[in-house]
Order: sequence, then C-alpha cells, then structure tokens
Amino acid sequence: LYPYYIYNKLKGNVKVVLSGLGGDELLGGYTFRYKYMLNAQKFRKLIPQSSWMKKILKKPVKYGINSWVKFNSEKGNIIKDIYLDKLNNILNIYTDSGTYYKITTADSGFNAIQFKEQIYSSQMKNVIGPHVRHFDQYFKQNNSLIDNTYLAEFKEKLPNDFLVVDDAMSMANSVESRVPFLDNKLIDLCFSMPNKYKFNGNVGKLILRKNIKKLLPEKLLFKGKLGFSSNTHSIYKNELRQIAQEKLINGQAVKNKFIKKEFIQKILSTKTNMNKTRYYNFIWNLYAFEEWWGLYLDK
Repeated sequence: LYPYYIYNKLKGNVKVVLSGLGGDELLGGYTFRYKYMLNAQKFRKLIPQSSWMKKILKKPVKYGINSWVKFNSEKGNIIKDIYLDKLNNILNIYTDSGTYYKITTADSGFNAIQFKEQIYSSQMKNVIGPHVRHFDQYFKQNNSLIDNTYLAEFKEKLPNDFLVVDDAMSMANSVESRVPFLDNKLIDLCFSMPNKYKFNGNVGKLILRKNIKKLLPEKLLFKGKLGFSSNTHSIYKNELRQIAQEKLINGQAVKNKFIKKEFIQKILSTKTNMNKTRYYNFIWNLYAFEEWWGLYLDK
C-alpha cells in the first residue's frame, strides 16, 4: 500500500515523478539475497554434490521434511513449522533455483504435498506449484550465480510485482511515474557490466554510489537498505484475526471450494506466535482475495 500513499501525497503538486524502480535489480541492490546465494555456493564447495556426505545427508533430510509436515498436518501443531524452513534450507541448497526460491517467497513450505492436501480443495491442489521449477530457466544461463540472480530478479519480481503496483497506484492518483533506470540502453549496459562494479560481497550498487557521491552526504550514500514490509504478526494479533473470523471462514474462497475451511479454522484457533508468520501472510492474502471478490465479482 505504501506506493498509493506516496502518490496520494504528491497528487495535486506534481504531474510526473521519476521512480527508482529497476535500480536494485540492475545494479545489485538486494545484497542480503546475494550473500545467501554465495553462502549456499560455499556450502556446496565444502560438501560437493558428489561427496558421500551429501548422499547421506539428502535422503534422510528429505524424508524428515516430509515426515514432519505429514505429522503436523495430521496432529495440527502448526507452530513448529519454523523448523520445516530450516530443514528446507538444507534440502534446497544444492540447486540454484531451489536456493533462490527459498529467499524469494514466504510460502515455499506450502508446496509440500501434505500442505496441499491440508489447504486446497481437490480442484485446486493440482494447479498449485511446484513454483520452484519456474526459476530453473534463469539459473541454466551460462553466467555466474550472482548474474543469474540479477536476471531472475529483473525478469520476475520487477515486472510482475513492483512495476504493476507502481503503475496502478500512480495512475489511481493521476500521477505519471517514469523509470529512468529502465532505459533500454542502460539495461543493456548493466547486464554487460562485470559484477565487480555492482556488488563486492558486502555493499551493492557500487558504480551508482561512486557516481553520485558528490551529490549526497555520506550518511545517505551508505545508509542500509530499508524495506516496506508489514508486520503481519502484529496486524493479525491486533485486528486481522477478528476480521478473518468474520469474513474468511464462510467467505468466497471456502464457498467456491478453493480453500478448505478447516485449515483457516486451525490457524484462527491457535494461539498467536511469531513463528507462524507464513500463516498470517496466508490469512492476509486470503482477506485481500475476499475484498477483491467483493469489489469486482459480487457486482
């Protein structure tokens, strides 16, 4: 929602704004993701794919993940699913696309077959996933791991999320948003540029920082990246839980047999816990779906 309020504040004062969208994807702004990918790569070198340790490690972990999810699905202890993420980290660490998917979505655990049985109706469960395979196309490129990560970010998150939202929110406030970083010549330049000019293993956007250092004070030039994420645990605890009880249990997703009512009830009946953020994200997304349905389909 933050782009809406930014453009709403600008409304009436300006007609055109310059957006920084594309700068992170082209110039290495998501340093936490690159560090995670590089650490996974180091782990693979420490325990090579052909090593006896990897062969011993993978099958028990894979069995353990499936067993853990199956147990929780049947017994209803969804609080401890944070450990599923930790096991999944190890299971996915030997594929670039699996590692990338792990740091890109909060819903990766829901791809496990037992979760699909628990959440989705029969007509829906076969449509969902496996999403991780979608990212294989970017990590089959004959480039470095980080360059392939740049490509995945540029081809997926940027056009399918950030640009869509930015365009809708700016137009809703009669403001035109332009994206100078997405100039075709600049895009070509950035993708042909060696990674050493973007990311040094710790700091990103190196070449951009160098070129604007005379324009900005140092405290801004090297300020840490701040996101616009919401604290869904706090939102759920303070207001979303009550709204979900009123709107979701017998909502359109349940009536149309997209989502099983029992799964929603299981979340709502469990004591709130910071480890269940993935479930609160799920409830938030489901609430957004119900609002969308009411706005556009009920009419």
